[in-house]
Amino acid sequence: MIWDIIKHHVILLATDGLAGKKPACSRYVTAKSVHIKRTILAALIAIPLAGIAGSADDDKSASPLAPALPPSAITGDIGVTVQNGYVTRGLVLENKGPAFQPYGDLFYKVYDGSGFINSFSLQAGVWNDINLAAPIAPPHADDRTWTEIYWQIGFITKFDTRFSLSSALRQYASPSDAYPLGRSINNILSFDDSGLLDRNFSIQPHLTVLYELPAAGHCGLHGHSWYFEPGIAPTYTSFTGSKAPVTLSLPVTLGLGSGFYDGKTFGYLSVGPQISVLLAFIPQQYGAWRFSAGYRYYCLGDTTTAFAPGQESHQQIVNVSIGLKF
Repeated sequence: MIWDIIKHHVILLATDGLAGKKPACSRYVTAKSVHIKRTILAALIAIPLAGIAGSADDDKSASPLAPALPPSAITGDIGVTVQNGYVTRGLVLENKGPAFQPYGDLFYKVYDGSGFINSFSLQAGVWNDINLAAPIAPPHADDRTWTEIYWQIGFITKFDTRFSLSSALRQYASPSDAYPLGRSINNILSFDDSGLLDRNFSIQPHLTVLYELPAAGHCGLHGHSWYFEPGIAPTYTSFTGSKAPVTLSLPVTLGLGSGFYDGKTFGYLSVGPQISVLLAFIPQQYGAWRFSAGYRYYCLGDTTTAFAPGQESHQQIVNVSIGLKF
């Protein structure tokens, strides 16, 4: 349209000049020339403006929506558990509380695929036990409340859709000098049967195998030994359609050893309910927060009973915890 106007006036000027026409009034010629010049000037100014407007519209129509970000390869969890004691693999280290047990883990997903190996991730974590009421450290310790800290590094492999195998090198120490440093290799094979029996119910079986590495201290009652832990955790989730589903589980664990319990195979049997709920009122940008509470009953074997304070073969642990995943 603009180019047609310019072309029209240019042709008029050229035609008048070539034909040698002389209008009757020079004032008319001047006025006409000024009008044509102003028209051409306005058209020239309008060209870039029209181009700018057109390009902006083209950008709006041509630019696609920004693609969604892929899931983060780095995830983790942090939290704290409060208990009335500390029992580890049937060994009663503390029979009074409160015992505060803060923890943290990081996971880095190296591979994520659809073959037999579904994913491979690296992991690193730290865990603590701090007892304010009944420290077991010697009187000369600088901080008698900090019973234990351990760190671990390892990997987690998920395969065949429902299986998971984790392996980690774990080293623990007692900042309060309650016991010497120890090391172990912890391996856990688990099977996720969610949805196989019922949409909201699963059994969640697992098998833990631990081997103690040479160190000044040891996890069990004897060094350079093996620990085996078969277990299940029947789990039912209710209110699955809500923003705050509630999960009820009943973990059952059997502790067995080869040298771990100082010549005895049976170490302990534990069972107890655990309930957890997602805290949906916390905004999602702050992570997925969850609160849980539970009770655990321990039936100890001969050597673990002899190790326990007061030689009590029946132990009970109550716990509450809060944590988030990100």
